[in-house]
Amino acid sequence: MKKRVALLTLVGMWLIALLAMTTWTASAHPAPIAPPIGAATTATPSSQNYCEGGNYNPERCYTFFEGISALGGDAVRDAGATGVHLIDAGSWSFARVGLTVFRLSAEGSLMTTLREKLLGGLQAFLPNTLRSIALGGNGIMYLALMLAGTLMTVPTLQAAGSRLVRPERVLLWGALLIALFISGSFGYDLADGIEGLRQDMMLMMLGDDPSANAAALVTKPMRATESEAELTLDTLLTLPENFENEFFPEKHLWQISVKTLESGIMGVMNTMLEEPSSAEARTTGAATSLVYALLAILGGVLLLAFATGFLFLNIAALVLMLFFFAALPLGFFEFGQMVLQNLLYRYIQVVVYSLGLALLMRISMELINTALPSSLSSMSSAIEWGLLTVILTMSVRLVSRSTFGLMTGSFGA
Repeated sequence: MKKRVALLTLVGMWLIALLAMTTWTASAHPAPIAPPIGAATTATPSSQNYCEGGNYNPERCYTFFEGISALGGDAVRDAGATGVHLIDAGSWSFARVGLTVFRLSAEGSLMTTLREKLLGGLQAFLPNTLRSIALGGNGIMYLALMLAGTLMTVPTLQAAGSRLVRPERVLLWGALLIALFISGSFGYDLADGIEGLRQDMMLMMLGDDPSANAAALVTKPMRATESEAELTLDTLLTLPENFENEFFPEKHLWQISVKTLESGIMGVMNTMLEEPSSAEARTTGAATSLVYALLAILGGVLLLAFATGFLFLNIAALVLMLFFFAALPLGFFEFGQMVLQNLLYRYIQVVVYSLGLALLMRISMELINTALPSSLSSMSSAIEWGLLTVILTMSVRLVSRSTFGLMTGSFGA
């Protein structure tokens, strides 16, 4: 029993010392350091007593344990607001990453550069390589003609109609190879034009300004402008100004009196505490901000799903183009014709998927811009926005998974 009494006495003395230190610190420093999120100290504790006399105010008069609880709740509220602020900032950064990746993949600037470098490199060294492989001293064209002549002497193979090489095919393919890919650049220009046409058709399907329509997925929930949606390192964890002002209001403090004992026989100590209306506004704002940050994340996920689909299709197109050029010498043989036809068939699939994904993107953007309210000021509109975004994300995810299968199938081809 004596140990418990001693322990309770020590705890009580420690709490009294903590409260006294808080009061002394507040009175000794007229401009205390504000908490990280929206804090503002408007006054310093004075000797005014709100627990008795004409200044009595039940909202500002606290018992000792009520004061300790209120100060602890104030600290927890500050920490919670700071944590929510960081979550919102991370969500905004993720949404901007999704928008940036979408712009790079859907608008075609990155893939156009890769295509030009790929075809430029092939055009620089491939004609001499093909000339050496096909027309050299031990070139494939001559080997194919020798094999064709040899197989013509075998009656059983000739009767069955199955030949590895046909002379007429060797001569025709040799003429096309020389005209298109060895003596000039027409074949490379044709391949560049076909791939460029595929990308141009995708952009036409997306509309006049696809990035502006896509940006609304992340800027509207976050109350951001187009300039604030730009992803830069110095603003990586900076929230949009309107979002900050709406959901993280300034913290307002007022003075309270805390009784050292329940009866107040030992007097009172004054300290600063957040006003109830300010605490309610900051708590409500921080909780509501998480809803709109979640909408921004959903928008970023949808844009990443679209960007992933476009990226898979563009990679598949470039890989098919590269292997088509690599397989050109195989065209002298009958099995080479099957390989080249398979590559062309896969490329036609890429074109169809590209147009389909671009059309789905166009419909999704128009649906979001027309079917939903322009302002996300109410919780009901935010719920509608979130549900539609989730439905579109699931649909695009299925298409993106198909494009991944098409890309891996192209590698297999």
